[in-house]
Amino acid sequence: MAVDLNAKVVGDALISGLAIDSRQAKDGDLFVALIAERDGHTFIDDAARSGASAALVSHPTSVLPSICVSDTQVAMTALARSIRASYAGTVLALTGSQGKTSTRGFLASILLSMARRMNHNEILVTQGNLNNHLGVPLTIARLRPHHPFALFELGASAVGEIADLASIAQPHISALLNARAAHLEGFGSIAGVIQGKGEIIDHTDPDGTVILNADEPALEQWSARAGHRHVMTFGRQTADVRWTPMSPQDVRLDVQDLAMTVRLP
Repeated sequence: MAVDLNAKVVGDALISGLAIDSRQAKDGDLFVALIAERDGHTFIDDAARSGASAALVSHPTSVLPSICVSDTQVAMTALARSIRASYAGTVLALTGSQGKTSTRGFLASILLSMARRMNHNEILVTQGNLNNHLGVPLTIARLRPHHPFALFELGASAVGEIADLASIAQPHISALLNARAAHLEGFGSIAGVIQGKGEIIDHTDPDGTVILNADEPALEQWSARAGHRHVMTFGRQTADVRWTPMSPQDVRLDVQDLAMTVRLP
């Protein structure tokens, strides 16, 4: 990374993760001294006391082994891109105005079950609200070669943000749940939401799969945007996967000639 970023490296350390909160830094972490409302450089001592092994900085420090760059946030994103580029597993990403976190939980459960059948006990999944320009690089830093699947939740409040995040995650499979009148101060209009959420499609592998909500008014627009990518749909009407509520806890799923009832937690 030092060569790629034209960085100055001082000292040696074995790095296995990233941290931007000095209180959460641990052994093996590269503490990223971000400059925002507060200057992360003022917390390098705290990060060292918490156990950080090195620091990514924009001016030299003698507290920890360091990588000095012109912009620490840009460098953190570049590091995440490098890690993602070397990953050989399957990457999934999802976005939407509503239901992202609950859908992420369902998908994570399914993917973990699949992984265990492949004799793997771990997958990578977005934790908490780490779905933004800081959270996605932090999540990718936890990616390991033995993870068969990586699942990213992507959030945004303005046009262009999903494009940035999806270009880092580079999903093989993406899911676009819906577009609602949320964060209109950033998107400008519901048309802006549709455009912005649809950016995940543009950064899905050209030979990958895009999963769309067949009940969404934007379905036709998103389908056209997918180009030659494989499109699968889900919904209550005509869709590849149809779902029908049977009770408050039970949902019937129809997939081609297969029907099953799923009990929700």
